[in-house]
Amino acid sequence: MIVEFLGLPGSGKSTVMNQLFANTSAQNVRILTEQAALLVVARRKFDRVLRMPLKVLPHGLAMQVCPRFWWKSRQRSQCQVSFLAKHGAALGAFTSSGIYEAMSTTDRFRVIEHFLDAAAGREFLDVTELKDQIVLFGEGLVQKSFMFVDHTEVAVETADVVRYLEKIPMPHLVIHLRVPTNVSFDRLTGRASGLTQRLKGTDASTIRRFLDKAAHHLDLVTGWFARNHPDRMLTIDNQESVASAAAAIRTRLAAL
Repeated sequence: MIVEFLGLPGSGKSTVMNQLFANTSAQNVRILTEQAALLVVARRKFDRVLRMPLKVLPHGLAMQVCPRFWWKSRQRSQCQVSFLAKHGAALGAFTSSGIYEAMSTTDRFRVIEHFLDAAAGREFLDVTELKDQIVLFGEGLVQKSFMFVDHTEVAVETADVVRYLEKIPMPHLVIHLRVPTNVSFDRLTGRASGLTQRLKGTDASTIRRFLDKAAHHLDLVTGWFARNHPDRMLTIDNQESVASAAAAIRTRLAAL
């Protein structure tokens, strides 16, 4: 089963995921990170030359090298093509949008590259080998809808975002981590990893404008789920206790 996180930059997606796995009881609800799931499937599906080292290496070392093997594997390219053959209209919703037209070639390349990476991962891991386990995506295809949000003055067309959501494969559950934009701003500008690539080199007012547009986009996405898939979204307020947020998520995952 596929579970994706959704939230503003700085909403705490990575922090909450880390908290989920910090408690050994998380294993009782059979959850895997995207990286752990990748290793499980790669040990069965990769070409033999890449598969065999992953089978004999210690688990920790195999976890480190598996993403590198994934980037070199034939399966990654095949999964990108397979995804586009089935869900290419989702990418088309973006490339026909005003946001795409306003982007530089460099930004277009970066956004499409990241989208295809997420698409390939989703295609590779949506398999029978993981049917009894829950795979958590911190940057899944629902979160990738933020590629429609930019810090420029170009308006986001609701119809483009809706068409995108209609064409991507639906996860079994979306976990929406809700925080106000001021909290997102403080976390985004204060975290060690810094700003996202598209916001690097921008000033505070530009970042705030981006977050305001991102919050509007988030309302659009959560509203769409409320109307079309209300049973597939869990909203968690994540302003204070990470442990409480993780406990609520763990309870919901146990019911899947």
